[in-house]
Amino acid sequence: MKKKTKTKLENKWLNLPLHHIDACIVMEVFMEDKEYESCKDYLNRIGYKYRSNVSIFTLGEILMGIIKKFEEETDRQESFLFVNQLVDKRKIDFSSPQFKTYRIVEKIKSVETRAEPMDALNLATAITENARVFVTLDGKLVGNKKLESAFGTKIKHPCEL
Repeated sequence: MKKKTKTKLENKWLNLPLHHIDACIVMEVFMEDKEYESCKDYLNRIGYKYRSNVSIFTLGEILMGIIKKFEEETDRQESFLFVNQLVDKRKIDFSSPQFKTYRIVEKIKSVETRAEPMDALNLATAITENARVFVTLDGKLVGNKKLESAFGTKIKHPCEL
């Protein structure tokens, strides 16, 4: 690939809005529950309309969910393979907490006392990474105007995107 073409593609990629994905979005695809279609459709748009990342906490939640849901080794292997393919095909990046992430968790708890610890940590990681959108199914967080105005990161349900 020519250097000019590569640079143009890289710039186009970097200009896509950054989304941070909550574990529930991926787990919903395994559960095939009521939000299955909206989560599946959203995941299919990653890499085309959005750049995305997941935190190491999100990866841990997904791993724990797979282990709890699937008792058969082959089912677990297929699930791990799905996650691996999702990350590779959609070019999902990873993020880990920084020191300021933990300070942001404290601010989140002061703004929204109903936020669960893991949700606050995942949202704080998204904020630290300057994600434009945190994508979740959590009803306490989706569209929470107090959190959105305090931190500048939109909190959206996948069907809104």
